[in-house]
Amino acid sequence: MMQIKKGTVIEPYCIDFALPQGRGGMAQIYVAHVVGDSRKVALKISRGSSNDSRYENALRAEASILKNLGHPGIVKILPLHTPSKYGFPMERAFNIKGEPWYFAMEYLDGKSLHAYTAKSKGLPLDISCSIISHVASALMHVHEQGYAHLDVKPENIVFRYPLKRSAVLAPVLVDFGVAANVKGIYTDGGSLAFMPPERIKQVEGRVAPEYAAFAVDPVKVDIYGLGVLAFELVTGKLPFQGGSPGRLTSAILNHALTPPRQYRRDLHPAMESLILQMLDADPGQRPHLSQVVNELRRISPQVECVGYDVPFRK
Repeated sequence: MMQIKKGTVIEPYCIDFALPQGRGGMAQIYVAHVVGDSRKVALKISRGSSNDSRYENALRAEASILKNLGHPGIVKILPLHTPSKYGFPMERAFNIKGEPWYFAMEYLDGKSLHAYTAKSKGLPLDISCSIISHVASALMHVHEQGYAHLDVKPENIVFRYPLKRSAVLAPVLVDFGVAANVKGIYTDGGSLAFMPPERIKQVEGRVAPEYAAFAVDPVKVDIYGLGVLAFELVTGKLPFQGGSPGRLTSAILNHALTPPRQYRRDLHPAMESLILQMLDADPGQRPHLSQVVNELRRISPQVECVGYDVPFRK
């Protein structure tokens, strides 16, 4: 699908621009406004024709998950202007070539967490703990509803407000494009650097076919991803390094990890211990998310508002 031009109307929305960071294999995120006023929304529009069932199925799966979630730390899907005959809050853009599928979400005014972590040496501990706690709480809600996100990473956490002095610290989990039911059989979606060893083995077919569907606990996959996120937040580095996918895979499978305090000497020992527990190669040893939240509150007071401007990297 070609880029949709500014000013294109998909009732009741008018396209403003495409988000550069919102381009995925199956869809593109556009910022739009409601015709007649200034309210902004985010539209997720499939990149393929409505005649291709892959794009319809991908957006339908994500929309069906989002409509069952309701948490301030999870992006909210919006009802359509008129009820959809398809039974989901998604529709076809009939006035665009290919009639692609789309759904609308709340617009988040801040930048992604990646914009703050990229090339940084780590964020302040109080802000890091609060962000991880917020994301852990959102993930708990996802799991309680019977789903797993399966792609927890800085690019998929967007702040509701810019991180300016006195702003509310409100990270929001987005992009449920590879999310799945916790009892389902999973696709090979996800980001390698945030993928636990058991998931890599499943994706690469290293598990016997008859056990593949049961070899991975998706809840533990999310906890591991949160551990990678926490490591990067406090150190500015990923826990496992590799110049190529093959080398990165080997590092993860061999658990070739440098403890975070090697990169940040002032890191609280309890914080290092918690991160290493989340990154345990044995999924059974990873803590429950409620334990993560409780430990973070013990390590550092939770930040509700930002005390200073947090610089971001373009």
